Amino acid sequence: MKAIVQARNAHGSVSARTKNGILLVFVVEGKETLNVGDEIEVDLPNLLSAQQVLRSSDQRVMRIRINEMNIHDLEQPPGTNAASRTPSRERLGRT
Repeated sequence: MKAIVQARNAHGSVSARTKNGILLVFVVEGKETLNVGDEIEVDLPNLLSAQQVLRSSDQRVMRIRINEMNIHDLEQPPGTNAASRTPSRERLGRT
């Protein structure tokens, strides 16, 4: 699934949003960088185990660091705990 980088902070955290409203917050490992507006390809069902994304512009695989608390379903209403916005298996493309 394609995602667009929305933000990057001074500490190296990157935020990217998919077309179906899944927000990913992660850190790119190594010397590679992503910029705001970059398009990446993510395998949502396997993102936690794979820990990698593909930068669309040059087809470069980038190692990332992400955990399940940094995957948010923006179509879910905010709740009182962090898990309230964890995407369902269906939203991640799992069956």
